[in-house]
Amino acid sequence: NVYIIEPLPDDHEVRNSDQYKAALEERTFMRDYAKRTGVPWLAFYPRPKPILNMWPAEFLGQTHVVASPHAYTHEEGIAEGDLALSLQVVSHAPQGPRVFLVREMLSQFECDHIIEMGTKVIRESMVGQGGGFKSKTRTSRNGWLRRSASP
Repeated sequence: NVYIIEPLPDDHEVRNSDQYKAALEERTFMRDYAKRTGVPWLAFYPRPKPILNMWPAEFLGQTHVVASPHAYTHEEGIAEGDLALSLQVVSHAPQGPRVFLVREMLSQFECDHIIEMGTKVIRESMVGQGGGFKSKTRTSRNGWLRRSASP
């Protein structure tokens, strides 16, 4: 919530200040947001512009190498070696969205581990709310791995 102590009616200096006008604008925004969405605004106002680290995609086949401080895991709990990922442009504007192919993002051990854990939680998907129902026409399977399920 934003609480504003209103200046005296004859305090023109405060009433005309940029700080006071900004506070009124923020309060108006927060009230409108709560009225429109039914929940209070919980972030900073005004929100800073997003920082989207996006690699350029100027032509098909363009490749970027990205170094990571995280290593591949090759055995249970043992991470070793440097990790350098190769991002290859496979689609870009104006023909389509910016899409990169990232080969060898996970080690074989990591892939096997995810598959092993996933087979324990995968179920037939349900359609609808409140538990849903099994559809005869819309069929799929899904499962969720919690971050805490694996070290």
